[in-house]
Amino acid sequence: MQTEPADVDLEVHPLANLFPMMNDEDLDSLKESIQKNGLREPIVIFESKILDGRNRFRALKALNLPVPTTLFEGEDAVQFVADHNLYRRHLKASQKAAIAALLSEFPRGRPKTVRVGGPNEESLNDLEAASAVAQTQDEVAQAFSVSKRLVAAATQLKKKGHPELLNHVKDGKISIESATLISELPKDEQETILTQPLENLRASVREVRSRQKSKDKLSPKSLANQSPSPAARLAIDLISEGPASSPEEVKSSGGTATSLLSDFYALLTKIGAQVASSGFDSEEWFIRHEHELQGPFSSADMRSVMGGQGVVEQIIDHVGKNESH
Repeated sequence: MQTEPADVDLEVHPLANLFPMMNDEDLDSLKESIQKNGLREPIVIFESKILDGRNRFRALKALNLPVPTTLFEGEDAVQFVADHNLYRRHLKASQKAAIAALLSEFPRGRPKTVRVGGPNEESLNDLEAASAVAQTQDEVAQAFSVSKRLVAAATQLKKKGHPELLNHVKDGKISIESATLISELPKDEQETILTQPLENLRASVREVRSRQKSKDKLSPKSLANQSPSPAARLAIDLISEGPASSPEEVKSSGGTATSLLSDFYALLTKIGAQVASSGFDSEEWFIRHEHELQGPFSSADMRSVMGGQGVVEQIIDHVGKNESH
C-alpha cells in the first residue's frame, strides 16, 4: 500500500463505473465517518484506474486528505467489482440486470502483463495475449440473483436502444420494462425522452405506456411475455402460506398441486392486469403496494418463494409457446 497526495488525480475504471454512485446524503455520512474513524479500506487500483473506492476517493478529496491506495492483485477484476459492490447497495432487480448485462461483456481473468518500474508501478496490459473470455448471461444472472430473462432483456436494450437507455436503468431512473417500451420508439424520440429531468422522464414513460396500451389490448399472451418481476413475486408471496408442502403431503391431499397451479396462474394474470392498467410498470407498482406484504419472513418463506419463482419461469415459457396450462 502507498499513500498519494491529497491533490492526486485518479481516473475511474470502466468496471467500477457500472455501479451507481452514492447520493449526496450518503456521501456526507461517509465523510463524517472518515473524519471520525479514518479510512478503513484503501482505494484499489487496477490498470492505473480506481477499481474500488470511487466514493471513498471523492470523500477524501472533499476533505483534502491523502489518498491511501493499493494495487489489485487478484485474478478476476469483474468478480471483484461485483463482490464489492453488489451487496453494499440497495439495488432494484432492473438495476442488477442492467449491471449484469454490462459486466457480462467484460473479459474474465487477469490478462498477461509486463511489469515496469518498481513494485508499486501499475502493470501494462498485453491485451493480445489475454485468454480471458466474457462471462455468460447465465453466470451473471445467478451471481446477481436476478432472472436470466431480465439480463437478456437488458442485453437487448444495449443492442437496439439509445446508448443512454441502459444507463438510465442502471442508475435506477427507469425499470427494464419501461426502457423496453422506450426502445421501440425512433432514436430521436428516445433521446428527447431520456434528456428530460427525472419527473418529466417518468411522466413521458407513463404516456408511452398509455399509447402502447391503446394499440395493444391486454391479453394473457402479452402478460406471459413480460419478464419475471417484483409484481410476479408479490403474487407468489400472496399465495404462500407457511413452509412448502412435502411430496408426501401433496400426494395425501389428493393432487392439490394441480388446483394450486391453476389458482396461481389466475392470480398472477389478475395482478399483471392490475399492473398494466395502473399506468406503472411492475417495479413501480410493487413499491406502491409493498406495505401489503406480511412480515417478518422466515427462511421457509424464502425457500417457498424461490420455488414459486421457478414456477413463474415455467409458466412464462409455457404460455409463450401458445400452449394452454
